[in-house]
Amino acid sequence: MIQGLRDRGLKRVLCEGGPALLSTLVAHDLVDDMCFTLSPILAGPQPASGLVSAPALAVPQTLRLRHVLLEAEYLYMRYQRIRPAG
Repeated sequence: MIQGLRDRGLKRVLCEGGPALLSTLVAHDLVDDMCFTLSPILAGPQPASGLVSAPALAVPQTLRLRHVLLEAEYLYMRYQRIRPAG
């Protein structure tokens, strides 16, 4: 799917999903930026069934904090992947 979008000249893809989509994109080296929202709600333990477990990366990837917004006690953060020079 990603290659099909690139073939049409679309070089940026914004997607939202859960652990399965994230694991797939990370495994295929397709994540450059990540946005996180931290909400001020304590919900207690959540069921772990159905979680996708991807293999660990051979080399962990470093992210740099690029932007932070605070609105109504919610914290919105954008991180950008730091790619090694070369």
